[in-house]
Amino acid sequence: MTLVKLLTAICLLLSLSATAQFKPAETIRIDSKYFHDQRDITVLLPQGYESAPGRTYKVVYLFDAQNSTFTNTLMAVGNYLSTFSSTFISPYIIVGIKTKNRQYEFLPENHTQQPYRDYFPKVKLGGADTLLAFLQKEVIPEVNKRFRTNHYNVAIGHSLGATFAIYSLMHAPQLFNAVIAISPNLYYDEEQLLKAWKHRWSTLSLNRKMLYVMYSQEGKLESRFFPANEKLRAFLAKNRKPGFHSKVEYLPDTDHGLTPLMGIPRGLMELNRQLVIDETVEGFYAKDDPQFLEKLKQFYAQQSEKTGLRLPTAEDINHIAYNLANSGKIAEAIRVAAWAVALYPQDANAFDTQGELLQRDKQPTAAKAAYQQGLQLVERQRDLLDTATHNSLKRGFERRLSAL
Repeated sequence: MTLVKLLTAICLLLSLSATAQFKPAETIRIDSKYFHDQRDITVLLPQGYESAPGRTYKVVYLFDAQNSTFTNTLMAVGNYLSTFSSTFISPYIIVGIKTKNRQYEFLPENHTQQPYRDYFPKVKLGGADTLLAFLQKEVIPEVNKRFRTNHYNVAIGHSLGATFAIYSLMHAPQLFNAVIAISPNLYYDEEQLLKAWKHRWSTLSLNRKMLYVMYSQEGKLESRFFPANEKLRAFLAKNRKPGFHSKVEYLPDTDHGLTPLMGIPRGLMELNRQLVIDETVEGFYAKDDPQFLEKLKQFYAQQSEKTGLRLPTAEDINHIAYNLANSGKIAEAIRVAAWAVALYPQDANAFDTQGELLQRDKQPTAAKAAYQQGLQLVERQRDLLDTATHNSLKRGFERRLSAL
């Protein structure tokens, strides 16, 4: 492992404590009729969830959440990419899926004797379809019922969790819009999943889906999984499917225990490239283009069609407006802020941003109107907000108005 990668891993974990971007976890207990058992899932909401009742969020389903290290890593990555990185990533809800028997829950039924040699004789296997049913019928509906989701679901798994994530894309593609699979075990059962992937390829419905796979060759497990992952990379490079975005990435000098630290941020950034402004359009921050807003709208219309997600999100467009303003393009920033208000009239922060940018541009009358609209919206949303949040938002707009 190189020094740069080691420092990157350390920085990701340290960033967890630098700025809290997620609220304390809450546990939801599900009496599962599929597992005939009580199952706990862990839910972490992004900071600001309560103060923006008009916003909805994509959901990242993280497998192996019984291991807090994976949850902490995902939180750290979210903190870094949303706070310290130039690559902005909009907030997401984390749902941790805990497993009690990894070999059983993550793997389909075996057809050969190979797994018994790899694990141990009489190991219990073949519960992947049970986990799929648990997710489809019990977990995801419960999460959508309780929280403001936009029904864009991302699966993240490592090792056998990654194997299951890829399995889900084949057998229940409606569950996840994007899959991030780190060091998957496609070697399992004499490459059962890889063979099935190739056999089912022509009939797989993967429109508006994304698959990111990362693997290495360092250490015993990565070396064992390497040939099958190389075959997957070669197959996807040769076979394209309309509407399906895939990237399979080999990362050298990284062992099995460290691939999540490298793969999770890389996978989220690859997903983010499908959802947010690209470098070509973003270059306008440094270069004048009178058609910028029209190009921006066209770009997001195309990405919305590709992903099935309403884009840009409220957070994304707010980020763009401030980037423009901070690049000295205040007039363009104000135009983007007006677009944000038109797209998200139930988002109080859109009015706050619009007012602030108008105030910067020495337009106090227009700024006042924006702040007043924001204040009125907060009052209309009183029943959707807890008392402390409502009062905080209200005081914020009142201070803005008194400062004019």
